[in-house]
Amino acid sequence: MEQNTINNQESITNPEGYERMRFLLTEVGLDIAKIRPDIVSRLILLAELTKTVEDEHNAIHLARAVFAWYENNRPEERWTEREQKTVIIGTTFSDVGKTGPRVANFEQQKMIATIYSIDSKDWGGGEDKLSVAKYLEKYFPDDHTERVGVYVSMGLDPEMVMRKFWDMHAEWTLQIISGDGVPAEAVVAAASHHFIQGINPEGIIAADGRFTKYFGENLSFDRPEKLICVLDVYDAFRRRGHMTHEQAIVALRKKIDSSTSFSGDKGFHELIDAVDFTNRQ
Repeated sequence: MEQNTINNQESITNPEGYERMRFLLTEVGLDIAKIRPDIVSRLILLAELTKTVEDEHNAIHLARAVFAWYENNRPEERWTEREQKTVIIGTTFSDVGKTGPRVANFEQQKMIATIYSIDSKDWGGGEDKLSVAKYLEKYFPDDHTERVGVYVSMGLDPEMVMRKFWDMHAEWTLQIISGDGVPAEAVVAAASHHFIQGINPEGIIAADGRFTKYFGENLSFDRPEKLICVLDVYDAFRRRGHMTHEQAIVALRKKIDSSTSFSGDKGFHELIDAVDFTNRQ
């Protein structure tokens, strides 16, 4: 309770950020007052320091275009209200873990978020193989020692390679949003947004695709979760990979086909088709 109060005080000091977040959450059907203050504070922080919230907003726009495409072209396969809600809300919270573990205080959250603020276009190459300590030294030379200290204070290993660090945010997302105002169906959808890459936080997805924990009416990794994955990777290829739409679609198909779990998965390819069609129109 004390931790939540501290972080809520930080968000109150930014009334403009709070109002903007209230508007964004209202737009996806959520009441900001019913969501744990620390979660709201983290989203505000991400909006201030990174492009994450902007990316999620763009993904939601694409998702709604996909829903409309199905409505107009495949009405027999139209997305149900629950499916749409799962995608929209799941996308909204999918990257909140980029503020660090649930137990992180505001200073720690801010330090983690700044790591994600470095645009890939500014990378020199091989960043995924750098240790966190070396990455901080490279991109924050003036105060990297202090930043490493904040990082270590969370019980994290500064010698962890960046690829592993980046992958951890899915698990942190699961920890942060579980049971605190975010619909259970959307919690698992948000946490599984990197499942294409084999990231399965806390083993929440069993080998048969069923969820190993209770997430309301959401029982298994299905169309909503797959669309969140597709849109997340599509955005990564477009924004961080600087690909054209056509290049991103080709890369998406290759990524699915090279996956040991989803090679030839019809559901994924149909969703990629829909993303392709809606972005060509």
